[in-house]
Amino acid sequence: MRVTAYAYKLERGATVLRSEVLLLLWQENLTFDGSSGSFDFLELFSGKGEVTKLWRDHGFRCCSVDLDYADCMDFEKHSTFALCLWAILNEVPDAFNVLAPVCGSWSTVSRGSTLRNYVNPMGHQPYNSVAFGNRMTSKCVLLILVMLACNCIFALEQPSQSLMPRHKRLEWLLNRVAYVYEVHFWAMHYGKECPKRTMMLSNLRTISTLDRGVLSNAEKVAKHKVETTRIAVHTSIYNHLVLDPVAPVPRSYTRAFGERLLELYQHGRTETRYDLRTRPKIPKGKSDKELFEELQLGDIWYESKCHETFLYLFESKHLRTEWNALLG
Repeated sequence: MRVTAYAYKLERGATVLRSEVLLLLWQENLTFDGSSGSFDFLELFSGKGEVTKLWRDHGFRCCSVDLDYADCMDFEKHSTFALCLWAILNEVPDAFNVLAPVCGSWSTVSRGSTLRNYVNPMGHQPYNSVAFGNRMTSKCVLLILVMLACNCIFALEQPSQSLMPRHKRLEWLLNRVAYVYEVHFWAMHYGKECPKRTMMLSNLRTISTLDRGVLSNAEKVAKHKVETTRIAVHTSIYNHLVLDPVAPVPRSYTRAFGERLLELYQHGRTETRYDLRTRPKIPKGKSDKELFEELQLGDIWYESKCHETFLYLFESKHLRTEWNALLG
């Protein structure tokens, strides 16, 4: 089976992920042969899903996941992570995946409370917001590993000053696993209501042309429609700040940005990509059961809670009964 081979091509450092993929394959209520539809595009943390809508309008088979759609799409839930794995395993080769994980604890403005910095990017981990950011990033890296193993394309988006690329798992992915291109651009060039200097990491070479150059002050003033916070400084015995919050910036991409992504994807999808530089060899002639028996525990990526997803799949009532002896 094609996806069984892909499961074994995953990095040796993510053995628990390979186990999860195999457990997912053994669920009787799931299909991986295209009968439930194969996907061309996946948008994770999609918000309003403008990019998904545009790609669907162009005839692509799309899947989008976001908590805004339903509580069952909470990325913190084991079922949602398993759903993302299932969607990726049902993608066609060269499918495009856009990930825009929550940037809250990784941004510049939160560094005073998260204690993140370039030397200590993992921050003060006892804080819930910091632990959530670290856990979410690790899970995104695990999903990207599956995308690479399935010969798919990914694009990870963050604010330009985000420290997420310094996360130990993502840094390992960028430096040791895949050849990734980094580009910084102004979102306002694609119709965003605020400038938002943005960073995107992708294994698609043409993604580097997202940058349309300098955003002039005149253009910024003319197009700027959203203010996040106005700050007034009052002079008295003690200087203090008065914050006047207004409507938050919409958490979504524009259709113009989706059109540009589609254009770059169509130009670059056929180019050779150099992914999984440390890909292990696949033992020929072995079944998925034999592959599972040979797996060593290794690094379980504890901070991602990936092992809990393994237990969720292991305890599923839909797990094929013939594997009970092996898993018991």
